[in-house]
Amino acid sequence: MANRKNRCDEWLANGLYLGALSALSAQEMESIGECRQWSESTIAEIIRGGQERVLEMDENRFSLAVEAILDGKVGSLRKRRDPRLLTALSDAVALSRYGCVFQVPQPYPVNHLRQNRFVESDWNDEPAIDAPIPAMKLMRTVRAFISTSQSECDKLATEWNTHLSPWNSIVEKGRRLFGERWTFAVLGTAAAGIRNREEQFSHAADFHDHGIPLCERIRFARLRAGLPNWWREQLNAAPDEYQRRTALLVLTCWAGAGTFAALWDQFEESLNELDSNAWSQLGNAVRKLATEVSVKPRLSLRQDQLPSVKSERAAVCMYWQVKDDVRKELFERCFRNYSGDDVIVLEHCQMEALHMARQDPDSWHSLLPLIRRCYSQGAIADRYWGPAFREGFFLDSLPESVAKTIVRAPDEYPSTIVAMAESVMRQDAINNVLAVGEIAIRDKWFN
Repeated sequence: MANRKNRCDEWLANGLYLGALSALSAQEMESIGECRQWSESTIAEIIRGGQERVLEMDENRFSLAVEAILDGKVGSLRKRRDPRLLTALSDAVALSRYGCVFQVPQPYPVNHLRQNRFVESDWNDEPAIDAPIPAMKLMRTVRAFISTSQSECDKLATEWNTHLSPWNSIVEKGRRLFGERWTFAVLGTAAAGIRNREEQFSHAADFHDHGIPLCERIRFARLRAGLPNWWREQLNAAPDEYQRRTALLVLTCWAGAGTFAALWDQFEESLNELDSNAWSQLGNAVRKLATEVSVKPRLSLRQDQLPSVKSERAAVCMYWQVKDDVRKELFERCFRNYSGDDVIVLEHCQMEALHMARQDPDSWHSLLPLIRRCYSQGAIADRYWGPAFREGFFLDSLPESVAKTIVRAPDEYPSTIVAMAESVMRQDAINNVLAVGEIAIRDKWFN
């Protein structure tokens, strides 16, 4: 049975990659359910493959899909010609939709700034005609949340950039409708970066009081970036895993260098206590907040100011807060010789290895085994890094000997690296082609 489930997983992933998943009929999609119960990973791939309709026809599947989206396990999807309800929900909770207000704080509606990536929906108040009766209530709930998001995004980016109210409206509407969800904690952490000294929310001093709007609590915490004793109290007082994880996220993204230094041992211990699922959510959220909201590293630490990093998880969190030279130090301390199986850590090992190889072509030979080993354990750094890596990549920076090693075993390396190696070999072949006239002269055809 386990082997059968694994084959279903592999088939679904390959179908998504090759573009065949979107072409399947409803009956063919239903056959997936004969192999196993539909898990969150299955649902995520079905949504990415444009088959949301199959999920909307079953109350249980639709509910699981909504939960997967709200827990951040399905990222923002590209705009489609025929967007479905789940696609719009994934966009409504996506950090990328709102992060632009910090990067482009212009007096334009947020919908205008991000119109090429938003899913603009025009659903009416009635559910899809082919949806079963039990799913109608949840569908209406989802529509109500999407409507709030669309309404708030008609406001100017300058208002989002300087006031908490638009963030509050969306996050609190989501909490009322769906309860405490990880995507709301991520949005609240981004919202804490508003540029307004007057919005301090002194009434929100209790970080774990669910009766106070989440964004206000996180904003208050962000303004205590330099108070390690306050943060120690919040970590110790966390009533459950979700609250502790939220506190760790805000601490990672907003605490000052002195606070990190004072709390480092407790910080590492708290990270190591998270189960793999909670750690995956936290690690991915830290990366998204750094790449989709911040425009530059937050902490101006030198290499010799780094804490004594013992936990690879802590190294991942710190990685996104520091400059390139300090990232290299983290790589040497924690990533280069990492032998574990934590996919989030492995992705960062591979990511920094690719970055270093791009900066120093001579390092390809020493870094290639690490890149291969990370990939063999499921780490695909080019999921985030590939396009940016290719844009800054020059073919002559990949040694021909390394390119040959890669193309001889393409299944052992990420597709981005394989594509670059093939380009190098193709260019080498073109450079070595001799014109017919030159060959004729060399071989004395006409003598």
